[in-house]
Amino acid sequence: MCGYHCPFAERKPCAGFLLCRDMYEEGVNYNVRANAMNVICAFQKQCMRTGRMENTDSARDCYEWRIKAMAEAKKAVIEDDSAVQPETAIDKPENAEASAKVSGKKKKKN
Repeated sequence: MCGYHCPFAERKPCAGFLLCRDMYEEGVNYNVRANAMNVICAFQKQCMRTGRMENTDSARDCYEWRIKAMAEAKKAVIEDDSAVQPETAIDKPENAEASAKVSGKKKKKN
């Protein structure tokens, strides 16, 4: 291995190049060369020592960008969920007993 190795980079027997696992779609067989061609890592070159395709140093920037984008997307989903389902007084654990009395259900004791 030469230089930087991206955690998303993956080798498959059908391909002589690196694939990006972050671009994988569920249910697609990437051991088929035609499918693997859709997820080729853009940051690779042929290593003079190993003769194999290896990540370039620019792959580090791509990885950092992808991680940042994932974190932002996750944060946006969390914010959307909290906006859709606001916490009510009944949802709080300390009010569960009062809620049970109002609904007529008895709370089970553990």
